[in-house]
Amino acid sequence: MKYEDLDLYHFIVKNLIPVTLGNIVGGAICIGVFQRYLTKTH
Repeated sequence: MKYEDLDLYHFIVKNLIPVTLGNIVGGAICIGVFQRYLTKTH
């Protein structure tokens, strides 16, 4: 079979969790930078 090593454990641990954490951190950084840019005073 083509995807013999693909199972639920590897999908969750090796893919879903790192991608989700990366999106949370990246989104928080992007939102923080954008909000700081909009609310900074000169």
